[in-house]
Amino acid sequence: MQEVESVMASVNAVNSTRAYLKIVPVEVFGSKGSKRILALMDEGSTVSLIDQKVAEEVGAQGKKKELVIETVGGKLLRKKDSQMLDLTVKEVHQGNKKTLKRVRTIDELKLAPQFIEKKRIKGWQHLKKIADSLYYERESPQLLIGQDNWELIVTQEIRRGKPGEPVASRTGLGWVLHGSDVGAARIVHFLNSCLHVSTPDEEMHQAIKDHFAIEALGVQPRRPTEDSEGRALAILEKTCRKLDDGRFEAGHLWKMNLLQDLQVPRCLAPPCTEGELHLQAAFLGSRLAHSVEKGLDLMVAKKTFWTDSSFVLSWINTDPRTFKTFVAHRLAEIEDRTKPQDWRWVHTPQKPTCDATRDVPKHFCNHRWYTETGSLKQEEAHWPAPRSFKKETTGEEKAADVVAAASTFHPSPDPERFSSWKRLWRATARVLQFLQLCRKGEKVNVCKEDPTWKMTQRRKVKTVAKQQRSSKTRERKYIPLDAELLEQAETLLLKRSQKKASEMTSSVYSKGIN
Repeated sequence: MQEVESVMASVNAVNSTRAYLKIVPVEVFGSKGSKRILALMDEGSTVSLIDQKVAEEVGAQGKKKELVIETVGGKLLRKKDSQMLDLTVKEVHQGNKKTLKRVRTIDELKLAPQFIEKKRIKGWQHLKKIADSLYYERESPQLLIGQDNWELIVTQEIRRGKPGEPVASRTGLGWVLHGSDVGAARIVHFLNSCLHVSTPDEEMHQAIKDHFAIEALGVQPRRPTEDSEGRALAILEKTCRKLDDGRFEAGHLWKMNLLQDLQVPRCLAPPCTEGELHLQAAFLGSRLAHSVEKGLDLMVAKKTFWTDSSFVLSWINTDPRTFKTFVAHRLAEIEDRTKPQDWRWVHTPQKPTCDATRDVPKHFCNHRWYTETGSLKQEEAHWPAPRSFKKETTGEEKAADVVAAASTFHPSPDPERFSSWKRLWRATARVLQFLQLCRKGEKVNVCKEDPTWKMTQRRKVKTVAKQQRSSKTRERKYIPLDAELLEQAETLLLKRSQKKASEMTSSVYSKGIN
């Protein structure tokens, strides 16, 4: 709902008769100073307006409120940055200050300028004595005074002349010239707009909304399962934004949200176990004790924490690094603020704090927390004796992965028994060749693969009287070394040398010798 206020400005047609509007020079005051401007007294307007620049120069400020102006033809002009303020003004030729109420600021008021010559005013006999008060320089009015400040624009006295001559009216801001001048011989092109100012009543809007909300209390609107219109409006409200060039940008209004169908087959927030809840209680207790200790001016000599959880006591007396993240972090903070000997075990029936959630009596002031003189309130010698608990697997322990690696090296000839690298190298290759031939004989027939390894066969020997031994020397037969065997021998010797050097270095570092 909007309250529409009409603002009507005077209109001068294009003819030989010149009409003067009620314009008077005034001085505007603010926190930063004052300024002399022209003010248009418009009896057809229901609102007073001032140029935004003038208000900023004099330091006049007020509450921001949206201003809606309806021009001729029904066009709307919205001013969201308009302010409503009270303005102090004074007529230039008098010393009395007046206050304009509910003046609205508008950027670039753009009222047409008006000018009248001083000698022209003195030519009228009825205005000759007040000619100095009616004269002003040619400039555009920057203040419009409407009927909301009628006490400053209403006519209190009037001076008339001959027919066709303008008149002078005395107002709250002094004498002002207005009316038509038939004697003017020039054509006047002067037109003011006819405006309607629409001011939305936000309080009435809110009152109507509250009224309908109360009447519809308990009534739930039923929408279809696939509410495409509501989804489009939600996307528009969430994604719409204004660009630097004045245009607006919004997301695709009919796009489906695929995240609704996304399912993650895991628990993002797994529930805490009973042991973790007991640990959380001990963790909060250590924090509370630390805060109390910081707030006291006294030195705390000893602290004692009681718990009925055997898991918590066993965890506190164990290295936190052996547990998983949840338990390890809380145990680390407990270890920083307390000592393991500060924690003691108490049997659950002897623990008064559990009564706050178990069988709470009606008259809590008579509870054993205040009345019972149990072992916890006695001397330390009467406290429950410390107990040792068997460490059990709770599932919070961190699994230790151990990787054991054993490196074995093939035996090789002793390098110290050889005079040169070449001899050692070839001897190692011969050993590898021998091993290769031995393994080879287990799988295939050596005689077929290598003719030199043919088994001795019995042959028929002719019987002779004397068998003469050949005097020739038997030839030694051997297999030449392949390049592959020589390469394997070299690799084996280098690995053995590196292994020996590594063992020496490790022994030096383990003993701490530089």
